Amino acid sequence: MIEDHAKKQKDKISFVDTHYHHDHADDDNGAETDTKSDDDMIMYDITTEKKKEHKHEKKKIHRDNTERNKEKNIQKDKDTNLRHRNLKKKKFCCCLLFFLYLLVGCDVTLLLLLLFCDFVLSRSFLALGG
Repeated sequence: MIEDHAKKQKDKISFVDTHYHHDHADDDNGAETDTKSDDDMIMYDITTEKKKEHKHEKKKIHRDNTERNKEKNIQKDKDTNLRHRNLKKKKFCCCLLFFLYLLVGCDVTLLLLLLFCDFVLSRSFLALGG
């Protein structure tokens, strides 16, 4: 059983060894050295450069997206602040009209409300170029 296991291991090793290809050349001392052809080196350099360029492009795109997101967030904050200010103005006007109604009565409040709405609508109409 141990011999079978050893044989299987040896077969695996020989399988790996037969599929591992390197050009071997003897150096001046007779020792084998790995050599690569000039074409292999050029292809390696081109592939490495392409990987570096791709990495730089990804970083640039990420940086651009980050800046764009910051600008969008700033604009959202401005829009939100504007909405909150407008909402506060509307609440203030409603409270003011309610207290005016309690002080002077319904007829005067409605008259002032109509005048105010007419003024606001005319300003909006003029602002739109009408």
